[in-house]
Amino acid sequence: MSGWWVVVDPRTPEERDASQDRMGPLVASWEASVFNMRFLDHLVKEGRAEQHSFNGYPNRYTVPAGDFVPFIIDGPPVEDWGPNKGQNWNVTIHRQRLVALPADHMLTVDVWDQT
Repeated sequence: MSGWWVVVDPRTPEERDASQDRMGPLVASWEASVFNMRFLDHLVKEGRAEQHSFNGYPNRYTVPAGDFVPFIIDGPPVEDWGPNKGQNWNVTIHRQRLVALPADHMLTVDVWDQT
């Protein structure tokens, strides 16, 4: 599969990197087809998210919950074109954890290249 594995962590990048438990605190994770992460690129272009790394191992972003949660709360967005049109897999959304986050809480979003 060509695409991405996405993990959304409520901790800072530094806290996530230092932790022995990298998966436990996650508020969301999913696998996405190649074009399904464009919404995150748009948030960066709009100044609502910041991209910290660009190499796919992972691409790392920080974004306020108020700007990110609406995009994923009912399931991650899908693009309407591409070879895997409209597909996300293995979606886990911890809805209660997400809605409990203050709008200004910074999330760490790691997007791993699965090619």
